[in-house]
Amino acid sequence: MGRATKDLLTRVKALVDAGVLARPKWLEAVAMVPPIEPRRGGRPPTIRFPEDRLVQAYYAKFPQARLAPLDMSSFEPPRVRRFVTRQMELMEGGMERRAAFKAVEEEMKDDQCVAEEAQWERPGVRGCLTLHACLHVGHGKTSARKVKSMMLPVREKGPRRRRMTPAAVLAAAENEEAQAALDADEDPEAVLE
Repeated sequence: MGRATKDLLTRVKALVDAGVLARPKWLEAVAMVPPIEPRRGGRPPTIRFPEDRLVQAYYAKFPQARLAPLDMSSFEPPRVRRFVTRQMELMEGGMERRAAFKAVEEEMKDDQCVAEEAQWERPGVRGCLTLHACLHVGHGKTSARKVKSMMLPVREKGPRRRRMTPAAVLAAAENEEAQAALDADEDPEAVLE
């Protein structure tokens, strides 16, 4: 046994037996419960769950879902968790993984439309990204480059439909509120405050 592998208990016992050190009071207590052997080897194995691959497939198909804010005070699981749970139920019933994905996608399509409409409170603006995601880009594994490749909100009014940046979405919404105030003979500055 090399010197580097000896633990404290072994070294102190050797010093006490050699007469170099007086017997400490804690030696008997430590001898009854010896220290744990240090773990030999590398890192502990990665824990993998069966639904991990399904979650990855969901995020590959819907990358904007990574940006959806989570309501930590809610007891309802996030959309991705509900999607994967339902997909696993169908797979346990004998359905193939891809067929189950498409079936759950069809089931939740109406739910997604309702959720998207609820995320945008201001009229005249619809989109696939939440306002929170537009303002706070770049957290997690989603980089700004990936966000740019996602579909940004589209302006409903106007002769041509064009993509809008998050800042343009906010400016357009504020302009619509100010225009509505002018139409109602109100002070537009009071609306914007």
